[in-house]
Amino acid sequence: MDLGSGSGAIALARAVEVPHARVVAVENSPAAFVWTNRNVRRWGDDRVRTVFADLADALPELDGTVDVVASNPPYIPRNAVPRDPEVRLFDPAHALYGGEDGLDAVRAVSTTACRLLHPGGTLVLEHGELQAADIAALLRSDGWTAIAHHRDLLGRDRATSLGIAHRRAVMLVLATVAVLVSVSTALVGPVTFFGLLVASLAVSLVGARSHRLTMTAASLIAIICLVGG
Repeated sequence: MDLGSGSGAIALARAVEVPHARVVAVENSPAAFVWTNRNVRRWGDDRVRTVFADLADALPELDGTVDVVASNPPYIPRNAVPRDPEVRLFDPAHALYGGEDGLDAVRAVSTTACRLLHPGGTLVLEHGELQAADIAALLRSDGWTAIAHHRDLLGRDRATSLGIAHRRAVMLVLATVAVLVSVSTALVGPVTFFGLLVASLAVSLVGARSHRLTMTAASLIAIICLVGG
């Protein structure tokens, strides 16, 4: 998924580079969305679709199912002046400025990607060359792991990638284990407990892509444990 797709260039490039991929280009600017659609019609195929939506609340129906989220969000602080003249003179402010510190859209992307990605998924963000440390701290506080910065051809830190070994999935697994441990005294024996423990961990890791599914599974396992006692 490409959040804040603009011209659609990133979404289209990903479709070219990964022939089996299905790509969603999300854009919330009416003026930009005209070009997103135009470029996808001209250069894309039925594997690329466009969605008019804000990146902060896009496509909840895909929660926990997305492999990769990429975004080149607005990241320039409100009072900063873009250095490149082609950016300063021609790019719309909507695509450039990300609030007082430039990170408002990054915060929204972090939250959205967290719910969209499945465990093992990846988020990739473009940002300013001096923002890598601040973005890493922000994303780490959101629970992201495997944070890595990537340099452009001039050697500047201009992108950050992250893994979805996210605390949500970890906490769901731990919650399920806690349920099992709390009712373990009701079980017939350690073999039954061990079997249910393994089963619950498997269900949690698969079900972590859906909070409701995982917690329902944990509840069912707890009931089984109690009945088994």
